[in-house]
Amino acid sequence: GGTLRYAAPFSTPSVESITEQLH
Repeated sequence: GGTLRYAAPFSTPSVESITEQLH
């Protein structure tokens, strides 16, 4: 589930948080 961060560029700084949650 790494494409999610690409599909949600509305929050660049939040991407890191989202990525961590996906892991």
